[in-house]
Amino acid sequence: MMKTQVILVALALAAIVHTTNGQYGGYSGGSGLGGGYSQGGKSYAVFHGPVEGPLTEVRGSSSDGHGKHIEHVNYAAYPKAEFSYGVEDHHTGDFKQQKEVRDGDRVEGEYSLKEPDGNIRTVKYVADKHGGFQAVVINSKGH
Repeated sequence: MMKTQVILVALALAAIVHTTNGQYGGYSGGSGLGGGYSQGGKSYAVFHGPVEGPLTEVRGSSSDGHGKHIEHVNYAAYPKAEFSYGVEDHHTGDFKQQKEVRDGDRVEGEYSLKEPDGNIRTVKYVADKHGGFQAVVINSKGH
């Protein structure tokens, strides 16, 4: 069971480092797991998760439609994760960041980006099974 959890975390980390290094020059210094510098820019990525605590075996069964009984075994754990990333590229004018935290069935986060007119748009959001998805959009220029 622990092996499955380790594999999931390793795959998630590899994906983030690959994405960051592939887009922003391959320098893995900076803050977080990967970072990079392009011409006049930098990026970062940080990830923790995707689950916490022991894995629980979940068994089920189904039929293949031809009378054959199929047993399924899966593993579940409490979903708890957080990540953040950002890009600051003065050469292209690309400025953006995002952070998100998941704890069980609740997700909370925000992202922001610099629009071509200089406005900074920030979206703060919360999603859970009781309130659904709720977002608030804030524009630095008020429009």
